[in-house]
Amino acid sequence: KDGTIAWSVPNGHWKLIRYGHTTTGKLPVQAPFDVAGLECDKLDQNSLKIHFDQYPGKILKEAGALAGKSLKYIAIDSYEAGLQNWNPQFRNQFIKRRGYDPIKWLPIITGNQPENFDPRTKPASPGIIIESQEISERFLYDFERTISELYMEEYYSAMNQMVHQYPGVKLEVQSYNAPFNLVENAVRNEMPAGEFWHGNKNYGWWTLNLAASAAHIAGNKIVSAESFTAEPQRGNWSISPENLKAEADLAFSKGINRMELHIQPHQPWGEKAIPGMIGGSYGLQINPANTYWKQSLAWNTYLARCQYLLRQGQFIADICYLYPKRQRGFTVPEGYNGDAIDEQSLIKLMFV
Repeated sequence: KDGTIAWSVPNGHWKLIRYGHTTTGKLPVQAPFDVAGLECDKLDQNSLKIHFDQYPGKILKEAGALAGKSLKYIAIDSYEAGLQNWNPQFRNQFIKRRGYDPIKWLPIITGNQPENFDPRTKPASPGIIIESQEISERFLYDFERTISELYMEEYYSAMNQMVHQYPGVKLEVQSYNAPFNLVENAVRNEMPAGEFWHGNKNYGWWTLNLAASAAHIAGNKIVSAESFTAEPQRGNWSISPENLKAEADLAFSKGINRMELHIQPHQPWGEKAIPGMIGGSYGLQINPANTYWKQSLAWNTYLARCQYLLRQGQFIADICYLYPKRQRGFTVPEGYNGDAIDEQSLIKLMFV
């Protein structure tokens, strides 16, 4: 307990490994500097409840009778909170879920944390082999699976329950860039969402048909997307609907039927302040100071009409694609359409 090692060392060469745990040190990416604190523990809903009660919960209480009417949604953005692989409850949670104590096996993850191991993009390899390569890899699978389950249950599902304490309020989730299967987590949420960026075909677009797949699996009619997010050099004041329509149509073709335009800040000073409140340097500048604002009715009507029509009927897929944890997007043969499905949904919903 005091950090002193009392050990009669046998002959031979030994590697001493000291284990401890601390915070990730990660601060919320978009929080104002004067209110920023450490990210909450994503593997423990008691920690999440403290955050909820002190931030979104306060706003919902302040809204009073307007919660569920004017204030309808709480959103979790794409995961940007740093990787977490332990907390004070993790050992007991692991034993409960996997049926054995992980302590003996922890040397297997040595050398993989954190700089050489990102479970979102590549599988870990054993740092130290215990018993055999196969058994060590089995432990790594159990370790990662426990982390994934805790993220999904203790953070996302728990947040869903907290939000639903307020009638009419829904939770929207961008379920990617985190150490779990995107589709598996998105299926658990009533409003799965993706994102796409203007002028950048490589960022975000792969999330759209995955969010749509999750909605189809769960029977949800609404598939949202953070839409037309843009880097400063692409989202400047010269952008107009002419530059956006092809991207909108492509997003619709990937299953999106609810666009959230990025970004249209509240304008507390009215039209007197030019350009008014802006959303920083990222995103389209959608506000009354933009030159096409007064001519935008036709564009907004087009988007609204497309979204309404795309919420009717039932999607029919030619192909069901079993989606692995670390993959970004999926493709099907030209001329076909498909949905992705996660392993757990496949087991629960399909039969032969």
